[in-house]
Amino acid sequence: MARVWFDKGQKFGVEGQGYMRVKLGSPRATADQAISRLKAAL
Repeated sequence: MARVWFDKGQKFGVEGQGYMRVKLGSPRATADQAISRLKAAL
């Protein structure tokens, strides 16, 4: 399991429908770890 949180785009308005949103407002090392976990999970 990647342990990365996504929100449905429509949660942020009609224009977000059909998209997923992930917060990247974190240190670069944290974002890099999340991307690595996503790659491994897929």
